Amino acid sequence: MGRIDRRDFLRAGAGAAAFAGLAACSTRGASQSPSDEPRALIDPHDAPFDHVVVLTLTGRSFDHLLGWLPAAGGRQHGLVYRDVDGELHDTWDLGVDVEQCGGTALPHQWTDAAVHLGDDDNRGFLLTVGTGDLTPLAYFSARAVPALGRLATSFTTLGNYFASVNAGSVPNRMYLHAGATDLDTDEDGASDIRATIWDRLRAADLTGRCYGVGANGQPFVARFGHRYDDLVRPYRALLTDARAGRLPTVAFVEAPVGPDVRTDQTTVAEVFTALRKGPRWERTVFVVHHDQWGGYFDHVPPPKVIDANVNPRPGPHPDYSQLGFRVPCVVASPFSTGGAMVGGNPFEHASILRMIEWRWELRALGVRDRNARNLAEAFDFTRARSTPDAVAYRPPADRGCR
Repeated sequence: MGRIDRRDFLRAGAGAAAFAGLAACSTRGASQSPSDEPRALIDPHDAPFDHVVVLTLTGRSFDHLLGWLPAAGGRQHGLVYRDVDGELHDTWDLGVDVEQCGGTALPHQWTDAAVHLGDDDNRGFLLTVGTGDLTPLAYFSARAVPALGRLATSFTTLGNYFASVNAGSVPNRMYLHAGATDLDTDEDGASDIRATIWDRLRAADLTGRCYGVGANGQPFVARFGHRYDDLVRPYRALLTDARAGRLPTVAFVEAPVGPDVRTDQTTVAEVFTALRKGPRWERTVFVVHHDQWGGYFDHVPPPKVIDANVNPRPGPHPDYSQLGFRVPCVVASPFSTGGAMVGGNPFEHASILRMIEWRWELRALGVRDRNARNLAEAFDFTRARSTPDAVAYRPPADRGCR
């Protein structure tokens, strides 16, 4: 992949006015929000939500997409990284290049992640790409991600939310479904793990559905064989179910796969608007997050957590106790506190499992979710807040790649 011409992107100003309001919102809450303090949880029987909808996007770090939110610990300007030849390079703004012309997927498997992490200093993002390729240092400002930005500035943004393992999409989604993984890379096939959150929901006579398919054209739960075939629905069925008030207890949504950031923005807007306009919104928790960092820079070193995962397959394996780099996560509901949470113990994908298990008194799947920080700490269930009626997004025109 060749070096991208930054000046060309920065000259392209079409649509900037439409995003100006979000850019202004990026200074909202210049000091740490009161919601940053650990929140005492209420009795789960009194928790005022009956539905959890989790929209999982892929391959973007926090600073890459939401680094324009300083109150959430974001940082985009003034960071410098060394390349394989020892030369220093600045982070840079992609501007309105939502197509990221000429780009291909950056290295983002666990062996690459170990290089990016380095000596726990997050300095190696340029060390797994060729000379002259500065794509890992690219970022989007608010104007390029207006749908996610609207949610981030209207609800609660977690500036201390990390991928569950410093590896690619598949092992991270394994942690989201099962709190563990026996798959280390995106090329690994079927999993032999027996217990997932879907088994816990079935045992408690609660409903669950998996909407959409991944890049391989299969729903993620297909990695567990045919055990969950009855849970699978097309992506657009979620929009219909939300508007009709037919939401299950727990819904995991795999975002439609598209060539650029416009697809994700469209999905965020569609799903939120369907939920918000549906009759069950007042009893719904909506989580938008990314599964892994996609090879893009983030300045916050990920911590380690308690983990007992043992992969029976031949090694080597990643350090499963090592969280991955920060990824965007916004939690939206009438009970979102607003602002940002950046302190305290980290949130991660298993935090979603922990919230589901807490709310419906389900047995933990293992050590990781049992010890994860409960995502319910991001809410104030003592009062409801007014929320946007919808999120509108009109994708900018395809400029074409020169």
